[in-house]
Amino acid sequence: MMRSRPEPGMEPQVLFMVGLWDPGIVPLDRPDKAAEFEAINEMRVACVRRLRKTFGGRFTGGVMHSDFARRRYPDALLDDPRGAAKRAYIARVRRSAICIATTGLHGSNGWKLAEYVALSRAIVSEPLRYSVPGDFSAPANYLPFRSADECASQVQRLMDDAALRVEQMHENYRYAERYMRPPALARYVLDTAVAA
Repeated sequence: MMRSRPEPGMEPQVLFMVGLWDPGIVPLDRPDKAAEFEAINEMRVACVRRLRKTFGGRFTGGVMHSDFARRRYPDALLDDPRGAAKRAYIARVRRSAICIATTGLHGSNGWKLAEYVALSRAIVSEPLRYSVPGDFSAPANYLPFRSADECASQVQRLMDDAALRVEQMHENYRYAERYMRPPALARYVLDTAVAA
């Protein structure tokens, strides 16, 4: 399992690297899906723009390059598309004290949230719509946001409050140790299956 201990002395750099969904791939008989793609994209791009404007050089991130993203949101693209490669991305997470997570398709908790927890980062996330095992909650493990402005405000809160930032890192480390290690995951799956 990929994991790391909290690093309380880290400079509070902010990371938000994200992909977009092309509504053009949705079948014509599913306008609800196209609308979902558009809403996810608009939130993600609004956050990139707001975080860049607010945090300047303390922010790393942007939208991953794709034909759709280059056409629709050229101003929000990652400066270097190679930064989205898995190894480069994980290295950036390890250098960033504060990481942003957004909602995925069908309201899912994005996979990046789990990566941020495993790497003991402080997290700002859209509210979780699906439950996770254990005691994962706001504000202990993440600060929630519902708009780009609120995202930037919550990031600023973590930048200004080193004690909160470090405590969140420690809480995420404890959570990962307790619930994300292979034996704990296996136990959770078995308990869930037996309860069903």
